[in-house]
Amino acid sequence: MELKIYPSNWLHNANVYGFLRALEWASTEAENQAVKIKVDLRSILKDDGTVVIDDDLAEQLYETSTGFPRLANIWMGYSYYLGLLYKKDERKKIAENVEFEGDMKKLHKERKNMLFAKGRAYQNFINVAFSFEKYKDYITSIFGDPRKQVSFEDGEKECLLCGRRFTPDEGMEEFHEFSARLFGELSSFGSFPNAFWNFDTDRYVCNVCVQMALFRHIVFNKNGDFFINAPSFKAIWYLNEVARSYKEGVSKSKSAISSAVLGTAILTTSPKLLRILGSWARQNLEIVHYYKGTYLIDSLPPKIMDALFDSKISYLIQKISDDYVFSMVLNGDTEGLAKEGYERLRDEVVDGRRKDSSAVIELAIRLKEILKGVKVLVSSKSLKELGRRAGDMFKNTKYRLLELTRLGRRSEVYHLLLRTYMAHGREFPGELNKVFSTHDEEDFKLYMMAYISGMTESAGGEEE
Repeated sequence: MELKIYPSNWLHNANVYGFLRALEWASTEAENQAVKIKVDLRSILKDDGTVVIDDDLAEQLYETSTGFPRLANIWMGYSYYLGLLYKKDERKKIAENVEFEGDMKKLHKERKNMLFAKGRAYQNFINVAFSFEKYKDYITSIFGDPRKQVSFEDGEKECLLCGRRFTPDEGMEEFHEFSARLFGELSSFGSFPNAFWNFDTDRYVCNVCVQMALFRHIVFNKNGDFFINAPSFKAIWYLNEVARSYKEGVSKSKSAISSAVLGTAILTTSPKLLRILGSWARQNLEIVHYYKGTYLIDSLPPKIMDALFDSKISYLIQKISDDYVFSMVLNGDTEGLAKEGYERLRDEVVDGRRKDSSAVIELAIRLKEILKGVKVLVSSKSLKELGRRAGDMFKNTKYRLLELTRLGRRSEVYHLLLRTYMAHGREFPGELNKVFSTHDEEDFKLYMMAYISGMTESAGGEEE
């Protein structure tokens, strides 16, 4: 019987993402046979948003040839590999990730305190004073095969996170409580062990979700850690893997801004996400930031989401490749983009060096179209092409034309254009008449700058 895990709230989804990261490590980088598994992560991430653990993978995860379920070994081994179980004196000596000891029993025995002791991720979930045999019994039960215990039809308890019905093993009920021991600050009653009126909780977590919850420390273990949530585990995987790479590339002197992390992840994965997520689901992306025991949830406005999923905007942002320009897109600052486009265009007109002014101007036009629902009267591409053709006529006047545009002097701009076209015996383009018919001052300036930007490029121009 296959085990299907459905996406739910951000807490459950973050736990499952930690589990997926551990599986990837166990199937690709881990060399110790006590944790090594064979699985293609793409095969268990389904297009419907679920994670499916088939019988073959389940047999690998829950076999106990080492005395512990293999999943428990993966959990402990990957934590050590990440440096989350190092002692203080080891941190001074170890600069890079290292493989753990070959004896999994020794690793469990010597490192369990790093997970369950005071101040650790799962404080007192298992009492570290217990004998090792008792610890082993608990771990074996917690990481046992949940397929034998999970049901949608029967069971004494209902899981708070996923809704499954289940019946805890006898004597294991306390390990299924939604308590501070397993969920820390995320539980409703903090560090006090029981704050219910009748001293009995009615909030329980099933066998699957308890296993997933024990991978939370892989996602959230230090200030600045984050998790991008989506209504699909496949989308979650792609988004967070890109976001991790982006954050690793950010200078240590800077902090990764959550909107930039989320925006970058969307830009990079948007072709995949468009196939995975519908338009409604795309609006439910959010980023959870961990700082000093607090989980801060942020998201981008729906219109900004639409903009980042737009193929033209995605192409232009990546072409320009400028953090300042990207931040203005995330803030919906079309006026700032227009100003940046003007400054770049002015420099191009003055010294002839290319600074992607046309891309910034085109980005501003397209972003405004999406954010404000305005209809573009004439495409920036056609205006730029007109400018290319007219470049020879404005060799000595294009700077003046640009400054008149900046000042919004429509009549002077119009007469300069008209006189120049008439002097060279050329027909005045109908597209320029459309530019002057717009009532929006910002649109007028953007259209004219798109036209002038073509003059800074050679006829025929670059390929789009």
